[in-house]
Amino acid sequence: MSEDTHPMDNDDDDIPLAPHRKEGRGCFLVLIILSAIPVVFFLITFTGGDTLTYIYMRNWVTDHALMNRMPVTWSPEKKAEARKVLDQFYDAGRARKVPSTEVIALSSEFREMMSYPGDVHEESLVALLRHAWGDLEKYHSAPPGPPPSVLELKAGSSGPSENVP
Repeated sequence: MSEDTHPMDNDDDDIPLAPHRKEGRGCFLVLIILSAIPVVFFLITFTGGDTLTYIYMRNWVTDHALMNRMPVTWSPEKKAEARKVLDQFYDAGRARKVPSTEVIALSSEFREMMSYPGDVHEESLVALLRHAWGDLEKYHSAPPGPPPSVLELKAGSSGPSENVP
């Protein structure tokens, strides 16, 4: 006799050491969390996406990336003036004074200009600043007074021989 068991003994009357655990609760929580992520993403995109774009373009791209890649021949005052023009443009876009289509067009030019390695070419930067200033004037968002001197391209600049209109 290998085992000493009684055929009528069902071990159902034994006291469990721990309460019975309900299964599937962890899976349900994971599904709730995973389904909430796209909902939050879409809410941010549709309600605050423009705000995030303006903050990103003004505070990160303009203030950090562009300032580090400005032409080395530009003085700190000229660099600050260029940043001020772009800040005014993006602030006007955020305030809905400049249409979002214009902001997207300028941002695309900006991205294209920044995609090349090394310092930004003076001609490209001046063309971008002229576009921004032109949109500010077009939608009556430019500050009063004469246009900034940074919009003028010097005749002795490096690059193509023709001046940017």
